[in-house]
Amino acid sequence: MSLLLEQKIPSRLVPKDMEQYGAISIVCHPSTLVHASYAISSDDGRLCVSGWKEFMDKEKHLQMGDKMLFLLYLGNAGVYLFATHVPEIDLE
Repeated sequence: MSLLLEQKIPSRLVPKDMEQYGAISIVCHPSTLVHASYAISSDDGRLCVSGWKEFMDKEKHLQMGDKMLFLLYLGNAGVYLFATHVPEIDLE
């Protein structure tokens, strides 16, 4: 059985001037950098990032279903997806 792991970013968060597909660097902290690829869906405009399995393999403390905070950056040096884990916090 093959498991496809992708991260999909809603179209409202994708810069209008991004190319339809290309390379993306996923950064969690200085020691985790994964070079992956992305494609923007022609159906709904979402950004689909492949290479997520490699990212999850490097970030051993993360599990499927964990809450994450993402920052998508499009700059002169390329496309970056900064990611950080959002821990469960009891606010009471």
